[in-house]
Amino acid sequence: MKRLSYSLALLCAAVAAQAQTRPTDAVPGGVAASPVADALERCLPAQGLVSERLRNSPQVRAAAAKKQGMDARARALEAGQAEFSLKASLQRRGVSDLNQRFTETSVGLERPWRSAAKREVDTQLARQTEALARIEYADALHEAGRELMKTWFDTLRAHSALSHARQGLALAQQMQQQVAARQRQGEVSQLDADLALAEQQRAHSAVDTAQAQGEALSASLRRRYPGLPLPALMLPPALPENPGEQEALRTEFLQKNHEINTLRLDAQRLRLAAQRADLERHGDPTLGVFVARERAGAENLAGITLSLPLGSAARSAQSDQAWAEAAAAAARVEAAEQQLGAQFDAQWMHSLHQRAAAEHLQQAAHTQAQALSKARKGYALGEGSMAELLQIARSAADSRQAAERLQWEAVEALLLVRLDLHQLWDFDD
Repeated sequence: MKRLSYSLALLCAAVAAQAQTRPTDAVPGGVAASPVADALERCLPAQGLVSERLRNSPQVRAAAAKKQGMDARARALEAGQAEFSLKASLQRRGVSDLNQRFTETSVGLERPWRSAAKREVDTQLARQTEALARIEYADALHEAGRELMKTWFDTLRAHSALSHARQGLALAQQMQQQVAARQRQGEVSQLDADLALAEQQRAHSAVDTAQAQGEALSASLRRRYPGLPLPALMLPPALPENPGEQEALRTEFLQKNHEINTLRLDAQRLRLAAQRADLERHGDPTLGVFVARERAGAENLAGITLSLPLGSAARSAQSDQAWAEAAAAAARVEAAEQQLGAQFDAQWMHSLHQRAAAEHLQQAAHTQAQALSKARKGYALGEGSMAELLQIARSAADSRQAAERLQWEAVEALLLVRLDLHQLWDFDD
């Protein structure tokens, strides 16, 4: 299966919530369906830019070429394989009793003829092949859009991590400066000064690591999608509330899923192919006309020819094989619907807990930030040790960064589901 990421599906039809974003140069994406959708889509590049970059990507251009090939195949199916055949012969006739020799020639034209039933099924097969080509191209666009969105959020999270690392460095520098000043006055030990300096050095390393990762992802985004603006630094938008429409969303997803629709179309095509194989139990007659010149023109002939292939056990076996393949395709459709539907339901419950986890982690980060503020005040008054203060500071920074990262993961999962439901970046032709 190509994709099974449906977490936070319950949030797709979300109700009102306001975004908490910093001023940003990012271009808003698409047409907002609600305040929540507008807030979420502000995290993304504009739909017009996305469409242009995706259609120019190598994988989508390859899918477009494949679509052209399948369209040509559909035209060939509709036209049929029957062709005119031209036959000519040259012979010498000898009459021994009269000691005569004659040059004789004949020319004929013949062609197999499809029955009306076979022509109708071939036309339906051509239409199914064209529909399959369209949905496979749309699926390539959709998958390219998912890949772009994941790359976009990876880059956005890297920028967020760099911002947190810089905040940690600023705090470490501030603490080191304060400890150094107090050490000169003899208020703190050399150990505390060394710990503060080591924390500053660790924070420098964290900034360097986050900057390297951010620049690598930004370079990858520029290279793969030239002309697309980089994501601006912003806070994650507030998550919407649970609308409680699990059944409706699952039904909508299964109706619009490209993978399942491809399997459905392929099953229909194979059923038509089985009908065509049934009709092929009886071969097409071949009709022809001919003219002949015999005995050096003394005799001239004209006539018609008819040939009819007699059915064999091989034709019956081929028909049985086609029906078996059609039955297997129908079973694959049913299996895909069950598997994706079950995965959707499993991710539904996961999304409930993920959203709750994000909220609890935000609360923990806020509580630890308050604890850090108290610890810093206490240390300034001579309470506690530098080691304890640094531990509290690291814990607060880690919680703050983890909470924001989990929020971004929740937003990404929500937008991926909206993408799968064709509520976002719907480029189906």
